[in-house]
Order: sequence, then C-alpha cells, then structure tokens
Amino acid sequence: MLTGDTLYPGRLYVYDWPAFTATVDRLLAFAEEHPVGHLLGAHIEMTRSPGVDYVIRTTYQPEEPPLEPGVADLRALRQAIDEVGDTPGIHPYEKFVLYHGVPDRHFG
Repeated sequence: MLTGDTLYPGRLYVYDWPAFTATVDRLLAFAEEHPVGHLLGAHIEMTRSPGVDYVIRTTYQPEEPPLEPGVADLRALRQAIDEVGDTPGIHPYEKFVLYHGVPDRHFG
C-alpha cells in the first residue's frame, strides 16, 4: 500500500493535525480490511537506530532501514498521534519523527 508522505521512515511534517489524523485512520481501516504485506512511503530519512533521523540535506545515508514498513508501523503512528495530541513540537519515535506544527527547514 502506498503511503506517500503520510508514513515513511523519516520526518513527518504535519500542519493540519485533524486532516493528518483522518488520513491515518483511513489508511489503517483499509489495511485492517485488506491483505497488506508492506507499506511504501515516499523516501527514507531515518537511520537504523531507533528514533534517530539523518541531518536535513544529508546525501549519503549508508545506515538506512528498509523502506517498506508494515501495518504495525501504521498502528504505531496512530498511537503516536494520540500520545502527541495537540502538543506542537518535534516528537521522535522508533521509525519516524512527528514534526507537529514545526516549519519544514529542509526547504526554508
């Protein structure tokens, strides 16, 4: 299942928390009702170390994890949404980092 920029091993920039939550809920509902072996996100920004992402603009990433997370990672994202709630900031998790209301410094 393609998840694009909604879930991948990296920084997930979220500016519209309700829309993001609704999208994750739809993806999770679909994955629970259909046989989904892997998820395929847009790219990788994480290292193999849990909760550690590469520095922005890194071009050499020799310790990347596999791109294809599983449905369990989508469940972990949904749990992270509940944990973060309305608290803006940078919230690192094992396989992604939620940037809730934080500007994307990659392009700015």
